[in-house]
Amino acid sequence: MSLVLAAYAILGVRVKGEGEYSGLALRLLHPDRVQSCIWVIFVWALARYCQRLYELGADTKRDVIGAVDAEDRRRPAYEV
Repeated sequence: MSLVLAAYAILGVRVKGEGEYSGLALRLLHPDRVQSCIWVIFVWALARYCQRLYELGADTKRDVIGAVDAEDRRRPAYEV
């Protein structure tokens, strides 16, 4: 929903009051801003991807360290 509001505010997207067979007819009040909006969406998606990748790595690291610690507690230190 926030992308729709951003398109409405920044690009001046307005939905025409007529129906078409192929879908909605849109009119841009500021067509020169389309490229910068696409870049903003791309950078946001890239930042979100990096954030999720970092979270996945941190979760995996925590799980592996937990499993190793559990194995270390299960076996006495003198057994090899």
